[in-house]
Amino acid sequence: MSASLDGKLVVAISSRALFDFEEENKVFELGDDRAYMALQLARLEIPAKPGVAFSLVRKLLAFNQVQPSPQPSPRGRGSELPVGASGGPSPQPSFGRRGSELPVGASGGPSPQPSSEGRGSELPVGASSGPSPQPSSEGRGGELPVGASGGPSPQPSSGGRGSEWPRAGVLLPLPLGEGGGEGLLRPRPPAEGSGGQPVEVVILSRNDPVSGMRVFRSAQHYGLLIERGSFTRGQSPWRYLKPLHANLFLSTHLSDVRAALDAGVPAAQVYPQSAHAGDAYPNEVRIAFDGDAVLFSDEAERIYQAQGLSAFQKHETDKAQQPLLAGPFKPLLAALQRLQKEGTPLMRIRTALVTARSAPAHERAIRTLMDWNIEIDEAMFLGGLPKGEFLREFEPDFFFDDQTGHVDSASAHVPSGHVASGIRNF
Repeated sequence: MSASLDGKLVVAISSRALFDFEEENKVFELGDDRAYMALQLARLEIPAKPGVAFSLVRKLLAFNQVQPSPQPSPRGRGSELPVGASGGPSPQPSFGRRGSELPVGASGGPSPQPSSEGRGSELPVGASSGPSPQPSSEGRGGELPVGASGGPSPQPSSGGRGSEWPRAGVLLPLPLGEGGGEGLLRPRPPAEGSGGQPVEVVILSRNDPVSGMRVFRSAQHYGLLIERGSFTRGQSPWRYLKPLHANLFLSTHLSDVRAALDAGVPAAQVYPQSAHAGDAYPNEVRIAFDGDAVLFSDEAERIYQAQGLSAFQKHETDKAQQPLLAGPFKPLLAALQRLQKEGTPLMRIRTALVTARSAPAHERAIRTLMDWNIEIDEAMFLGGLPKGEFLREFEPDFFFDDQTGHVDSASAHVPSGHVASGIRNF
């Protein structure tokens, strides 16, 4: 059966949105693409630094990974603890209450009494010699060390803004599960047709094919499973969005973004100077959206621009029961909801509506989402307050807005992109 992207969440992204190629881009903008090509080739073995949309892509690709059956580990919560009994074979553990192991007695003495801790707790092990194993101190989302005899346990990645991301082959950490140890994320096994993986990331770049080698090499370095890409050597690549059935296009080129939006593809111009995402939520994809002209049509925004705030509030109050028409990013929000429902419990999506609307205009926005049968986790009705500081607290992996003023405010705190649609962008 031929390969297919049907049913997948397809993200098309430019190389500069995914990686930090700003230094190299200065050479490109001089108009000498051969000098740019030579520079990228000379740096082929040097992984590019993560770009503004790197965190978003990395987390979305984690939906393609699953947790294997937990392996016995001396440090995993709920896993089998090692038994150190001298002078004979280790006795087999006996299982008592669901989820916990009863302690095993060491030779030469009675078995200790079971702990009163609940399901999944660690029970003491009696041993005639050697210290008792210490519990792991890893916190939320930290990597538990992999047991390897004869050597130190590997150290977890520290993450954080500006830190290095894991190298190729380093898999995402999982939170401790109920009654089970932490495992490593593994790629889902391929299935016929769509490949069995719900997310596909494709590079659509104005780079030349030679420079494209460094893009793929950098993705491999960070463990990003990206297999497809188109490199157009200075030409606009947006026309390849249609055969890809892309759900999202991220690019630093405004003209490409406008063309994609005109073709009906959710698209945003990435601001390369944006702050990078933090690492406080390693197991959540956090995305924030503006309302009017992004999730919703610009119908209400046109009233505001033509007649002012009072007329806008009256218009929205009178039409509170009438759903707004869909904006350019409604299909993406719907696709994210499907991914959440069909995805993995190891990763989740959290969405936020961050809008300049305020009461009483809030009701129509909420009722519109209800009419679409789309759930959103948070809604901020800011009544014209600057959005940047609120987004800083939400810590999204990406924020989409149609007004450059809001994007400028947000980009100082979080990864941000300009949706060049609606009356504000004519």
